[in-house]
Amino acid sequence: MKRVARQATGAWGTSPYANTPNPAFPIGALAGDVIDIMTAGEIVDLDKSVFVAGTRFYAKPTGAIVAEGASAAGDVPIGFTVEAGRLIVRYAVGTPAKA
Repeated sequence: MKRVARQATGAWGTSPYANTPNPAFPIGALAGDVIDIMTAGEIVDLDKSVFVAGTRFYAKPTGAIVAEGASAAGDVPIGFTVEAGRLIVRYAVGTPAKA
């Protein structure tokens, strides 16, 4: 999650070339926007005693990752384990938080 506010000027108006973003300019996202590019993927070689097969995992507003049993209202589902130590990440922007 991004923790700083969007810049007052956009990245598009600072480039010397028309309609080309300036790579040196900060990303223009709002505080709290997801900016990590991993929205679908796999994380392997995790602690098999924590990432047990068949478990759904959630992200807390603090950024902590917890198993379904430790999740609470407001946590966002991010993925599941298909085998011990292998987390499949599937996150779509706008995924509803746990009720």
